[in-house]
Amino acid sequence: MQYRNLFLFIGIVVSGSVMQADVLDDFNDSDDSLPVIEIGADPIREGECPFASVVVPALDEAGAIEIFKQNVYVGTAPFAVRNVLDWPLWQRPLPQINRWNMGVDIFYNQTNRSVFAPCLPDICGGIGFCNQDLLAAIQNTANNIFDNPAIKDLIYTYLGGSIVNFLEKHSIQEVAALIAPATIQQRRAGALFSITENRDRWTGDIRIPLYWLERNIWLDQADKEKLESFFPKSDSLSEAEIEDFARSHVVSDRYGLGDLRFTLAYQLIDRQNATFHLAGFFTAPTAASFQRGIVGSSFECSPEPELDLCALLNNIPAIKDKIRSLGVAFLDRFSAIFMDDDLGDRKHWGLGGFVEPLVSFNDYMQWHARLFAQYYFSHAQKRYIAKAADINAFNSRDFMSTNLDVAATNLTFLSNRIIEMLFPRHYLVHVKPGSEVMLLNEFLFKWGHWDALLGVDWWHKGAEHIAIPTAADDYLLLVRDASRAGSQQIKLLGGLGYTHRTTTADWVVSLKGDGTVYNKNIGKDWTIALSLGLCW
Repeated sequence: MQYRNLFLFIGIVVSGSVMQADVLDDFNDSDDSLPVIEIGADPIREGECPFASVVVPALDEAGAIEIFKQNVYVGTAPFAVRNVLDWPLWQRPLPQINRWNMGVDIFYNQTNRSVFAPCLPDICGGIGFCNQDLLAAIQNTANNIFDNPAIKDLIYTYLGGSIVNFLEKHSIQEVAALIAPATIQQRRAGALFSITENRDRWTGDIRIPLYWLERNIWLDQADKEKLESFFPKSDSLSEAEIEDFARSHVVSDRYGLGDLRFTLAYQLIDRQNATFHLAGFFTAPTAASFQRGIVGSSFECSPEPELDLCALLNNIPAIKDKIRSLGVAFLDRFSAIFMDDDLGDRKHWGLGGFVEPLVSFNDYMQWHARLFAQYYFSHAQKRYIAKAADINAFNSRDFMSTNLDVAATNLTFLSNRIIEMLFPRHYLVHVKPGSEVMLLNEFLFKWGHWDALLGVDWWHKGAEHIAIPTAADDYLLLVRDASRAGSQQIKLLGGLGYTHRTTTADWVVSLKGDGTVYNKNIGKDWTIALSLGLCW
């Protein structure tokens, strides 16, 4: 599997600033032309913060404090995805005669553009590359730096000349526009196993999938070429090293079992040219991962880094490594929020039913429909929730103060805010998923040993509601942004099959596929499946 379309995007983010990964290498070079902040001849003792009285007022004068009031994460809700059990390709007509049916459906499913927030199929729906308030605050700070020689010299001292030179040439909006089209691509591949028995008017069916789930950051070719022309790739890293980094930090995968579904149906109507079934079912949360990180990584235990700006300012050579480590940690937290996911419906039990008419027009053509509804029971699950800035706390502080104690507490306050902005914490919340409805209409064609199908599927899932425990309740937590919105999808499907009949059993093989033609708050995906069946 190739991840080359990730290379430049990763290099940009990991550097801790929107530029190539080696832009901070000025730290390794001595440059006598850079100004030095004089704080006296005495050595700096642990816990002291002499630079704070210079740096914090400079940040305030440059307008950088406004940056800390913004939100980096636009939303932290998990993606809306259809459970493998609910794909339209498996909704075959229930058997009509007293036989056992055993089947395996080997499938591959791909979503090229996942939907982060409502109607936003790119990374802008997750993090703030399209947050104009955030971008304006960053750009305003950069402009103020260029207009103030003292602040500009201070930035040179701490971050080196490459950052200032880069920002003088390019606007932050220009850089963000190049990264904004990035999205998350998803693949699912495996097999759905099923066994069905029909006795008189009753039918029982049990099925469970075994599959591999993978997600990675993705840019299409045109956007990748724009990024490459803007950020020439560093020669210090080989493509193998970059791909290894991508697999470690922006590719997530796992392999295991999905949820199990048991269905019991009764044939209410049995006529020569029409049948009608009424069915009930339950979905058990049996999803379990056998292995994680096969081609990528698992981010379930993504740690929250520590940041002490005071200690960092006392050790200038360490700033580059700290920025890069924060960039890597940011990628890991982003991946934990959007890449890691359950192989089922996130441990929720489901209870539902469907009605299924089947009408035969002649020996060659049938109409089949299924109206399906499912209710999900509430369950506690881990959810990452971003935290808004406490504007009252900002307004109560004097960031222009040169008093060492006041400046040091201000610097600690900003350190904590940076961690809040970049690393939403996870909470154990009570989630009530929305109910699910599906309507399938398809025409079935038969001639000799061959059969075919052509149909359309409509699927809808309501918005979920989450409640945070009282002990963790905080009016600054952006709980609504962590809730998945309602979603809809329409798919076209088709297939071709062949049946080999013997005196004791029928062997069935078919090739089927579906593709999304309409989607709202869910990714546009397609599926191809090879189905093998045995009836006896």
